[in-house]
Amino acid sequence: TGNTGKTPEDKVIVFTYELDTTKVDGQDNTKKLEGAEFKLHNAAGKWAIVDGNSKVTGWADTEEGGSKLTSDANGLFKVIGLDDGTYYLKETKAPTGYNQLSSEIAVVITATTTNGQNWTDGQASNALTKLEVTADGTAGTGDISTGIAGITVANNKGSTLPETGGMGTT
Repeated sequence: TGNTGKTPEDKVIVFTYELDTTKVDGQDNTKKLEGAEFKLHNAAGKWAIVDGNSKVTGWADTEEGGSKLTSDANGLFKVIGLDDGTYYLKETKAPTGYNQLSSEIAVVITATTTNGQNWTDGQASNALTKLEVTADGTAGTGDISTGIAGITVANNKGSTLPETGGMGTT
């Protein structure tokens, strides 16, 4: 009974993921859009605060307290350090010449990890078996070797039609 008086060690892994969002033209998804600005909040209504390396450092109670996420020349912005779950991207400024998105984008990160303590060779990388992401229900890409979930968000040009059923002009 060599195990008496000693508790077996648990293997604990905390998984976080990187969300890569690429901003593209709605008519030509190979055209990347720079200068789109977003804020990200979780299902609890807390707004992501990120540092200069795009890593989440905390969560603000107000939208104003959340960090501005801006697409670069490749249309890309990242948020590193998210748990799996549901998040919402709110566009706060559209790229020049494009229409701002009128509603938030629901982003769902779903991770599948091996159950229990039996992942191969004690390698944490073997514990993550599947990573999926959707943006408003459209599947993105999940890479289990890097923990990166990628989505694409499009903006359209042109005028937006006025809502119908209003008072009209006064």
